[in-house]
Amino acid sequence: NRPAIVERVMEGEAVPAGQLVPDFLFGATKNLKVEKFDPDGAKKLLAADGYPDGFGITLHATNNRYVNDAKIAQALAQMWTRAGLKTEVVAMPSATFFPQATELKFSVLQAGWSTGTGEASSSLKALLMTFNREKGFGTANRGRYSNGKVDALTEDALMTVDDVKREAYLQRATELAIGDTGLVPLHFQASVWAARAGIAYTPSVDAVQEFKVQTNNLGPEFGRLAGGVINLSTKSGSNNFHGSGRVHPCSSEISGGAVAQIMKPEICNTSLRNCGL
Repeated sequence: NRPAIVERVMEGEAVPAGQLVPDFLFGATKNLKVEKFDPDGAKKLLAADGYPDGFGITLHATNNRYVNDAKIAQALAQMWTRAGLKTEVVAMPSATFFPQATELKFSVLQAGWSTGTGEASSSLKALLMTFNREKGFGTANRGRYSNGKVDALTEDALMTVDDVKREAYLQRATELAIGDTGLVPLHFQASVWAARAGIAYTPSVDAVQEFKVQTNNLGPEFGRLAGGVINLSTKSGSNNFHGSGRVHPCSSEISGGAVAQIMKPEICNTSLRNCGL
């Protein structure tokens, strides 16, 4: 019951999930929805598979890694027990949990994942591709789920530059893996920001991995960024820059002491090329 977990355990600071990334990120598919909580339907499925009385499982989870992680595990245990799976929870510190999870000591585990690329390929590659140490695939696939079609589609996406084709590969791979129950998405945890009165901050999801300005220590008479170099590394995903850039144009006829007063910043939100960068 994802909405109940979001409302009661996460106090509304999360969004129920039916796939690997939120719907505003690259690679999200409109074909996957959050399934409704149906314990009676689950009992029928168990009976059809030869378990009319259900069976017992142990759910392992962290208790200090994610927001309310141990409480979420307890909520899952209650829901699964209602559905016919008598669930016991073993929660432990992340320093103990992850080494054991990597050694495949858990039959069922609860964990989280943050897409380092800002789109679906990170989750597919690490969580759902067939484990392959040499290629670096399935590094966090601790259930050893394997589907050759998911592997092929994800590899195609990783090698494709065209955004339309790349996104289609990611969407289809996600649909297949979630359809197989390669994992069960629960929710997208919200980031909570706090500021004192009078200050407002709107965080953005963008493709910038690193932004660094290198400059020398010349005096102001040579300009604020004399000899400066701007390094921008973008994450994979869409090949466009998502975010904003700022340019400070200044005149060579103005003395260094007046530069800061007359510079007029120009903001762009589409491509750095449009800003002259």
